[in-house]
Amino acid sequence: MRSRFLQLRATLRNDADAPSRLTGLSVAYRPLNRAPSIVRFDVEAPGIVVVPGPTSNAAAQGAIVADDPVARDATRRPNGARSRTPTRRGYAFGARTFRWAAEDADRDRLRYTVELRSDADDAWVPLATELTADYFSWDTRSVPDGDYRVRLTVDDGLDRAVDETLYDRQESALLTRDNTRPEIVGWERSRDKERWTIRFGVEDFGGGVAAVEWALDGDAWRPLVADDGVNDDEQESYTLRFEGGETLRLRVVDQAGNVNGWIESLR
Repeated sequence: MRSRFLQLRATLRNDADAPSRLTGLSVAYRPLNRAPSIVRFDVEAPGIVVVPGPTSNAAAQGAIVADDPVARDATRRPNGARSRTPTRRGYAFGARTFRWAAEDADRDRLRYTVELRSDADDAWVPLATELTADYFSWDTRSVPDGDYRVRLTVDDGLDRAVDETLYDRQESALLTRDNTRPEIVGWERSRDKERWTIRFGVEDFGGGVAAVEWALDGDAWRPLVADDGVNDDEQESYTLRFEGGETLRLRVVDQAGNVNGWIESLR
């Protein structure tokens, strides 16, 4: 670790009539600025947002979540980032949240800039500037689907002159923006006495199916597994069998948290 020090050598020449003595020393100096550093830069799961400043009552209620499997799973994931401002995690369609930690050896106040670049382009576009919090939530619906990178810049310019300001930068891994909902295709239904058989497919090109759920009339949602045993591919087929009921509700979720639904009257 770098440190600051002053080294001095004084030579005293003794004289029989007037011996030399060092009676004092005065040093005036201006320390050089040291650059801040980013020690962590995390990207949350798709859909996660940061809800700042909850009261004690609000904090006891837990995170605000959407009621689908991907949203529930994302908000349960452990998150090592800790904010100086009390926060809780919520869920919003199309959101991506970035959290970070930075330090400055001179204890200067820090500010942050978040920029975006398409993987097919070289230009960085500002998403937010003059940030002082250690997180930022971005609404990805403002850009087309595709692959992107995010760059975080921290500087100490709040406490330094323009020509003395220093900074540090870090880029995220490649992020895939996917706000296209999965499609339900090939819907077929048949009935044998009181027993219904429903067959359909789900397509989500560029992401993959994460979960399918169904509910009969006012019942709770129940999971449905693909015919091949796993909900994970870009194209999946499903078979659902049940008895009775008047209304069938269906919802499918892709790996990015996009949701689509289907309602079928059984009368």
